[in-house]
Amino acid sequence: MKRFLKLSFLVFISVVLLGSSHVNAGHLKISSSTKTIYVKQRIQMKVNPSIQKGSIKWKTTNRKIATVSQSGVVTGKKVGKAKIYAISTDNGKRKASYTIRVKEFKKRSLPVKSKMVPLYDDGGKCFGIGSVKKYRVLDSKKAVGDYLKSVRKTQNYDGWKKELKKYKKSFFQKKSLCIVYITAGSSSMSVKVKKVQVLQNKKGKIMGSVYANIGEQSPDVMWAGDVKSYYAILEMDKKDASIIQTYKVVKK
Repeated sequence: MKRFLKLSFLVFISVVLLGSSHVNAGHLKISSSTKTIYVKQRIQMKVNPSIQKGSIKWKTTNRKIATVSQSGVVTGKKVGKAKIYAISTDNGKRKASYTIRVKEFKKRSLPVKSKMVPLYDDGGKCFGIGSVKKYRVLDSKKAVGDYLKSVRKTQNYDGWKKELKKYKKSFFQKKSLCIVYITAGSSSMSVKVKKVQVLQNKKGKIMGSVYANIGEQSPDVMWAGDVKSYYAILEMDKKDASIIQTYKVVKK
């Protein structure tokens, strides 16, 4: 009996050690939000499974096309293609590669539809008329459900539910919803989005410029006496929504 238990224990230890060895020798994989970036643009790359900081060395096959920092930040330098490598410092055989394409950015206007949801409880804060405090991209029906849960306790929850429940699963096959928070000022003002332009700022970030009439009252614009801010629900192409890294409002 003792001999049987001893053998069972040794088999168990062997399985655990082999399992651990297999995990340590597993393949690395680089994940990124996109395969295409623009000249001057920066994106963060990550390694899966996650590894302790400092145990990965990053390399690029062409520094003239794209550079990569030792924290995995890739910067587009020139039009072309480059391969980015993540190499384990503990085991040089554990490595992953990711091909990135660098393009020149061209400013363009997006065909978008918009709806406005007023924010009734702004805590008395005003961030400057027309400023964008935050934004969020919803690219699936599940993301919509998660967002509705996050705003369930807000005063404008009914407004959210009414607008977002309209979007069916089929909508998200090619399109996304961008939720952009726009301040309207300390007094009651309406906000109406006219258009959205995509451009690149001086730091290389891809920016969505939301052109909006602020303070214009018309029949198709929501109006409430105590509203300081609005959330704009922008319908846009999924690909366009994915490349925008920040937003700003241009007052018309």
